This record gives sequence, structure tokens and C-alpha cells, in this order.
Amino acid sequence: LIVVTNQACINKGIISSQTLDAIHQHMIREIDGASGHIHAIYYCPHREDEGCDCRKPKPGMLTQAAHEHIIDLSRAFLIGDSMRDIVAGRRAGCLPLLVLTGHASKAYQEQVEPRWDRDKLREIPQGGVTRKEVDSQPEKVFADLYAAALWILAESN
Repeated sequence: LIVVTNQACINKGIISSQTLDAIHQHMIREIDGASGHIHAIYYCPHREDEGCDCRKPKPGMLTQAAHEHIIDLSRAFLIGDSMRDIVAGRRAGCLPLLVLTGHASKAYQEQVEPRWDRDKLREIPQGGVTRKEVDSQPEKVFADLYAAALWILAESN
């Protein structure tokens, strides 16, 4: 497991990098306690307006992690809870999986899930597609992280 996360809260002055590190250490202990292991955590402290190369949906953190941990991204899964995660995964060459927790539920309904005309019970086309951009199409959608993890484990066997 490698965590890749946008944390603009640092450059916005909401929390310090030390506070974020304490949160990450707590997460690592919890995962270790459940017989898992986080190998690394990469985070982007930049705001959207700073134009960095690491903030998702750019794939910078993913390619850095792949380089440092010798990961074949074409065989890697990215589990995300936002459309920006899915786009980053596609751009890096990962298989992006969306979980409908956090930011993703509303975004999924707006961008991926077909809209229906309730009176006529038919799909309403939106410019020929039901999503805003092809890159934001997840490979699979799961209710939560646990369901996605179970699917990955089943696929790996």
C-alpha cells in the first residue's frame, strides 16, 4: 500500500506538516494493527493555484512512487474517492477504482452515472457521453475501500 494524497491544507495554513505527519503516523499504526502495511505516503502540500507537478490530477506523485518503489503502474491499482484521483490514475497508467465515500459520491452521480428522465424513464444523453471527460471514467466503482480491497485480492489470486 502506498498513499498518495493532496493536502493543500498545509499551504493554506490550516494545519502544519507536523500535524499531518501525526495523522499519517496514526493511520500507519491503525493499518499495521489490522495486519496491513503502508510502505510510503506521498503528499502534495500545494494549493491548486500553485501549478505544481505533484498535485492530483497530475500523476507526479504516482510516477515518483513507482520510480522509488519499482512499481509497474500498468499492473497497479489506484483507489480514489474523487474524480481527480481517477484522472491521476488514468494519466499514470494505473487501473483506477472509485470508492463512493468522501468526495466521490456526488461527483460520480454528476460525471459518470447516467442521468435519467424520470418521467420517460430513459437515459438523457449529455453530448454523446455520460461523463465530462474520458479520463475521469473509473474502471470499477465500489461502495467503500473495503469492497475495493476485497475485489483486488480476488483479482490477484
